[in-house]
Amino acid sequence: MTFSVETETLRALADDLARVDSELKGLSGLVGGYAGLLGASKVESALNDFVHNWSQGVQMVTSNAAGLQQVAANAADAYDAADQSIGQAAAGNSTSSSSSSRS
Repeated sequence: MTFSVETETLRALADDLARVDSELKGLSGLVGGYAGLLGASKVESALNDFVHNWSQGVQMVTSNAAGLQQVAANAADAYDAADQSIGQAAAGNSTSSSSSSRS
């Protein structure tokens, strides 16, 4: 049985999720600067509701993206470390200071 993980793909995913987080946070200020400038209270009220709902949605998405970004990066690190340890053990270069055996 073969088990394969492309850590480069996990790292690319982490980078993409970080970009999503950053770009969504940057969009939040696009429509929020019109308070008092539109001349119609119903329009301003609707815009304020939109901005409020947009901000809540962005906060939820960016929070999830940041969490997934961290999981992907941590998984890539863990797979790389495991691969390195297995490679060292296979070459007889174990970095462990103690060894244990199972019966």
